[in-house]
Amino acid sequence: MDLKMWYMYTAIFFVELLAENGARASISEGTFWQVTDFHYDSLYSVSGDPTKLCHKVKATITNTSNTLGKLGDYKCDSPLALVNSAVETMKKLKADADFILWTGDNVPHVKDSELSETKVLNLMKTVTDAIRVTFPNASVYPVFGNHDPYPSNQMPYKQFEYYKRVANYSHWNKFLSADMLKTFLKGGYYTTMIKFGLRLVALNTPLYYTSDKLTANVTDPAGQFNWLRSLLKRSRKNKEKVYLVGHVPPGTFVRVRGFHWFYPKFNDLYLKFLQSYHDVIINQFYGHEHTDSFRIVHDNKGTTIGSMFLSPSVTPWNSTLVGAGYNNPSIRLYTYNRDTGQVTDYIQYYLNLSEANANPNATWKVEYQFTKVYGLGDASIGSMEKLVEIFNSTAGAKLFQKYIGFNGVNVDPQAKCDEQCHINHICGLSHVNYTLYDNCVKGKGPPTHPTPHTGKPLTHRPHKPTDNPHDKTTDHHHHPHKPRHSFPHYMYYIIGGLSGTVIILFIIIAFLCLRQRRLLGQPRYIKSSLTIN
Repeated sequence: MDLKMWYMYTAIFFVELLAENGARASISEGTFWQVTDFHYDSLYSVSGDPTKLCHKVKATITNTSNTLGKLGDYKCDSPLALVNSAVETMKKLKADADFILWTGDNVPHVKDSELSETKVLNLMKTVTDAIRVTFPNASVYPVFGNHDPYPSNQMPYKQFEYYKRVANYSHWNKFLSADMLKTFLKGGYYTTMIKFGLRLVALNTPLYYTSDKLTANVTDPAGQFNWLRSLLKRSRKNKEKVYLVGHVPPGTFVRVRGFHWFYPKFNDLYLKFLQSYHDVIINQFYGHEHTDSFRIVHDNKGTTIGSMFLSPSVTPWNSTLVGAGYNNPSIRLYTYNRDTGQVTDYIQYYLNLSEANANPNATWKVEYQFTKVYGLGDASIGSMEKLVEIFNSTAGAKLFQKYIGFNGVNVDPQAKCDEQCHINHICGLSHVNYTLYDNCVKGKGPPTHPTPHTGKPLTHRPHKPTDNPHDKTTDHHHHPHKPRHSFPHYMYYIIGGLSGTVIILFIIIAFLCLRQRRLLGQPRYIKSSLTIN
């Protein structure tokens, strides 16, 4: 075989090796959906009264002068058309996603007197069936929102008949296996393996919500903390990584200063779990706030050890909590590394509700891709920490303004955020601990944490609250590391493959050169004799 043939075979080998490593990278990269806060309202009417949650107040009264949108209104919860539009769009965009996180709140923001347990179960069943019919073979992991029990916010912690009725009547037993149902029926929480080495832990966080009067004086509602402790210990022993999934997140709402979701005792205990098992818990996913945000988690020394993704809602409802505002409907698609479980990126999709109601051909669009819009290598803990630092700098003012627009799901891209608003966001993003948050907004944060405000003041005008009288408002491992530019995991495969290929190519070329040198150095008659067969 002559030298040209050797080069040709070497090139073929090189191409095949690159293709193999590219395929490995592709196989290791998976996707999953998060959809949250449908707040489906079966009484929504296009001829309803927007000051009454778009309900028809009387059968004889119709809103003929101002017909409401088929897909919803910013002052109201989701009609069935919007629920179906969101779920069908998920299928259209990525039908073969590895799984779906469905993070709660399926019941509208209406008075308890307008509901009953049967009505609640029916509303949840409708949303369940919409997902189940659209994704008949998908792994769907639902959790409870604070509006899902009846009465609203009062999650049962010792009378468990409700969980059984949700499983059976609302069809959650179509998503949950027999093993998952064992604990679900005792408190609305469960666990399962997403894949070997990656465990999902679905929590009933409304048990810790400040509006739940049933659990105010309970130490461990439904025994969930005790169960979680045992589970995380076992996961550590088995070298598993964990996704924590819930509805209500710990920490403070970034839009309203000092507005905490958990009772303080539950927030403290929950945070201790996050700190004690940060080597096991690699990602957290929540809903509830209706806005697009995140949190980073510190240990007691101020080192960043975790992060949380807070996905915005499907419902556009304008909260009665002053400053909370309203939003465009949204869904989120994550990319993750199947080998490590780490989330590497996500794409936020949204429906411009005003445009969609005016144009029947309007579609859901990409609002942004996390890594691209923020200029980060991935969505790791280090990247989230770095992003907070950027937001808290003078140079990051423009990027922070983009975040403020995304926070309301592009309902007002130019929403203003003054200095106090900026402080609220930075401190809410940075501190799950209530005391550290309070110190931060008062300018007393410890030096190891980001200072409350170091950038130029931007000038968030809170969205105007609705005049809706029904106040059922919405009132979410690594070892310690320093901030750094994160690196996509699939690049390790490519670099490793290239390095190995270069080494092999070098050896082959060296061998060929050495062989050629020996042949040239031999007497001509020997070379001639080699051509005789």
